[in-house]
Amino acid sequence: MIELIYHRKSGRHFILPQEWNEVSGRQMVRMAGLRHSGLTGNDQLARGLQILSNKNLLRFCFIPMDLRVRAMEHVKWILEENTLTQQLIPKYKGFYGPDGHFDNLRMNEFNHAEMAYHLLVQEKDITHLDQLVAILYRQGKTGYDHERNPDGDNRIPFNFGDISWHKKRVAQWPLSVKQAIMLWYDGCRLFMLNNYPLIFPKKESGPANLNEGLFALMHSVAGDKYGTFEDVENSFVHKIMMALTIMIEESKELEKRMPV
Repeated sequence: MIELIYHRKSGRHFILPQEWNEVSGRQMVRMAGLRHSGLTGNDQLARGLQILSNKNLLRFCFIPMDLRVRAMEHVKWILEENTLTQQLIPKYKGFYGPDGHFDNLRMNEFNHAEMAYHLLVQEKDITHLDQLVAILYRQGKTGYDHERNPDGDNRIPFNFGDISWHKKRVAQWPLSVKQAIMLWYDGCRLFMLNNYPLIFPKKESGPANLNEGLFALMHSVAGDKYGTFEDVENSFVHKIMMALTIMIEESKELEKRMPV
């Protein structure tokens, strides 16, 4: 966070986040709407500065113009790669979302989420956004201690058959909230692509390639070490990604030892 003072005598100031993971949940929802507003360049920066300074339009206009222009330098990160991974909407309308960084996301739901994400990117159809959110956000477990969260996931297990029911309820949520959830998903997705380069080489990290490769990825990990295909589907995403990374490293090491 960075504090900018614009009236020393009265102590008027505002505090700006310096990266995506420093924004509040309310700011994230408004920033998601901004990213879909059509504003670009300095217009987007100016509007983003107002949102991130937590000032309404009238109070924002009282900030001296020269300071606003200088402050825009501190929010240029909103035009750069999305690095949002903190879960800022853990619960909404009685539905719980996954943890930040996809820490408790399982392979089966990730596979279906990627299918919805791919269709959303390709077709720009709001129903695919509803599908994505309906996969990620589910009801809490009955009688579960949500404060202690002993299972590491307070959502009911993922069931493809439940998606249609969830989707009807998600369709009633504000669009800005669903766009914010997609913003978070996209940031976590990029985090994963960047952290497992052996699995997702840069040239192959587009939405289509990831969507098409997850089924084969799960199939390649299934076996004596990690269980049946169903076991792999129900395993945490990061566990499977780390397992596959080790398999690839071992394979590369074996190739080096092979006689030419």
